[in-house]
Amino acid sequence: MYRLSPPTDATLRSLLDHARAAPHNYAEVGLSRGNEAPPGYWPNRGQATLPVAFDHASEALLALQMFDLGWLRAVGRVAEGEAVAVTTRVLGVWTAQACRVIYVEREQSRLRWGYGTVAGHAMAGEERFELRREGDRVVYEVFSYSRPATLLSRLALPLVRPLQRRFAVESAARMARC
Repeated sequence: MYRLSPPTDATLRSLLDHARAAPHNYAEVGLSRGNEAPPGYWPNRGQATLPVAFDHASEALLALQMFDLGWLRAVGRVAEGEAVAVTTRVLGVWTAQACRVIYVEREQSRLRWGYGTVAGHAMAGEERFELRREGDRVVYEVFSYSRPATLLSRLALPLVRPLQRRFAVESAARMARC
């Protein structure tokens, strides 16, 4: 969805409903659990050591605070089978795209979850968000792999790739402030 005004709450609810039911638009579902992108996909990664306790950072991760960036926000629920809709505003154009949560993994020293794109999304691929304890440090990492799913997204790659990289860097900085 592309528009000159922000999406309404009704539009976001509709996107979330669609993402819960729609099939994924790529075959490599679940591979974001690893650290390598499948062939034909562009990998992206960001990482930061957080100056906060693991439990506090875990709450922020599940509350989607890494998306609270001004130019980008997210709504939804982090639970397997649920959906998250991401809204961006770039160059005066608003977009809203939804993904379905594929997995949520919680351990004593690690929390991670991943979502994947569904039919109708401009891109195809997955993104994983992870917190882990490494000694006395808490590390946040975002890892994704994607490729264009539409002709428009293929034409927009010179804009899309820098935005994906920007998100990886800024989401890590945002989590460091949670």
